[in-house]
Amino acid sequence: MRILGSGDHYQTELLQGGTVVEHGVTVLDSEGEQRFAPLADWAQRAANVDGRPTVWRASQGGRVVAEGLRHPEPFD
Repeated sequence: MRILGSGDHYQTELLQGGTVVEHGVTVLDSEGEQRFAPLADWAQRAANVDGRPTVWRASQGGRVVAEGLRHPEPFD
């Protein structure tokens, strides 16, 4: 996933069952707690499509700076 802008660059990836299923470079412009919300949304979409828990991870300089887990949402 790539978001164009002038913010900070992150190496990003989605993992399911410990395996990287998607990766890329993402530029995030916002700051604070919501900075990584686009990555959480990306992981949520993947979890819903694949029906599997999905971890999102952002790294800079080879160091993980943020990560989270999203579970598939139930169908109504």
